[in-house]
Amino acid sequence: MEFISTSPYPTTVNGSLVCNNIKWDKPPEGYFKLNTDGSSFRTSGVAACGGLIRNSLGKLVVGFARNIGITSALGAEFWGVRDGLIMAKNWGIQNIIVEMDSLIVFKLLSNYDSVNHPFHTMILECKELMAQIPHVLFVIYLERLISVLII
Repeated sequence: MEFISTSPYPTTVNGSLVCNNIKWDKPPEGYFKLNTDGSSFRTSGVAACGGLIRNSLGKLVVGFARNIGITSALGAEFWGVRDGLIMAKNWGIQNIIVEMDSLIVFKLLSNYDSVNHPFHTMILECKELMAQIPHVLFVIYLERLISVLII
């Protein structure tokens, strides 16, 4: 599992200013791209997720949306990744780039010790799905997490 981060804010790399414009790009030939997101109302906990899978021509392959019920924003993000990976597996996709904005989800999917995490079952399910897809790459958009890039 590979990780690529992107931020719309100017950053420095080796003393040079780098500006990243956020825009959707087609995946490389032979790859598909899953864009997924989840959200939850802070007050009620009512949550939903959705996503799209597109091919290397940028054409829509399949989309999904789910009314989750009550969960946190993190839970909604996990549901989005899970449902997207299920779609990819069901469509026989072998190479997929997962684009999302949750660095926490990526870190939890990368961590081997998630036994005590409240979303342990969801983490395991996502990992099992990822194991069934030969090439899974993650791109994380860090719009609100610019401090992560500075550290």
